[in-house]
Amino acid sequence: MSDLTTFSQADGVSAPIAPYSLLVRSDNARSTYHIAGQCAVNASGEVVGTTIEQQTAAVFDNLTRVLAVDGLKWSNVVKLTCFVVNRGDIPGFNATRSEIFAELLPDGPYPANSLLIVSGLVWPELLLEIEGVAVA
Repeated sequence: MSDLTTFSQADGVSAPIAPYSLLVRSDNARSTYHIAGQCAVNASGEVVGTTIEQQTAAVFDNLTRVLAVDGLKWSNVVKLTCFVVNRGDIPGFNATRSEIFAELLPDGPYPANSLLIVSGLVWPELLLEIEGVAVA
């Protein structure tokens, strides 16, 4: 693992609550970044929002902040994995993500994506978590 650089803090994002990094850079011909799952939790460790729309916006804000740690932009993101607790929240999640991507990636391309329905996350009030992979 000597070719990995890890970042465990990003301005405005809660510090990890377990042993993981928010962002990992692998120094190869191109750098690959593995972005730890982000939830709607602010830098103070408080859950942001009670609806899927509010929490989706907060998660994307956290992801943007984590990307900025090493100067990355959304155009560097190649893969997202989304974990949603309630199947009924998928339309609200998709609508909010579409609005956000219209600002972040107005001309595309969009990252590859997987969406999973899960029975729960680390805190019961959390409605979704998103992790990703970026290259630069």
